[in-house]
Amino acid sequence: MTADAGVEIAWEMADEFGAPTLEHYRRVYAACGVLWPGDDEVRRLLPVAVHS
Repeated sequence: MTADAGVEIAWEMADEFGAPTLEHYRRVYAACGVLWPGDDEVRRLLPVAVHS
């Protein structure tokens, strides 16, 4: 699976179940050992839940 396919899956899942929060993404990045690119970059690339 390519990175683009993973992003597409993330958008499809968000449409069906709701988007994950930034905290969820932080945990996933940490679990994978990947450096956090920053909140703005994650919001640019992936669906992120907005809480009021």
